[in-house]
Amino acid sequence: MSLLTRNLFGNQDLGLLVYRLVIGACIFMHGLAKMQGGEATLTTVGSAVANVGIHEGFFIFGTLAALTEIIGGVLVCIGLFTRLGALGVTITMLFAFLFQMDNGMMKWIYPIEVGVGFLMLFLAGPGRFSIDAMISGKR
Repeated sequence: MSLLTRNLFGNQDLGLLVYRLVIGACIFMHGLAKMQGGEATLTTVGSAVANVGIHEGFFIFGTLAALTEIIGGVLVCIGLFTRLGALGVTITMLFAFLFQMDNGMMKWIYPIEVGVGFLMLFLAGPGRFSIDAMISGKR
């Protein structure tokens, strides 16, 4: 049993680094795909705000969502302003959930999973293997 528990809790920072790199790169690619999809894709993505009573400006909101995923993904990956990037993506995933809510679990489960992952990073922070830690002297 000691093999399983020895140093088990000494690697949180490494775990946060791996998680940040993977989830940040994945959401970056999602945002990039939205931007490459053009105006029609961005307008469809932006229409998620209709669920909270906003019924115009869908293209602008879609563009903001895609840019939030791109910029937030990069910030999370490199560990710079990690909490800000994670919060932006968390809010974006909340709107994605609201947009997909009526389309069945297989449509809304992804934004929940990703949103909670970014919420975890917002709450936990980037760990010591980050630019944020270097700046703050916590390295």
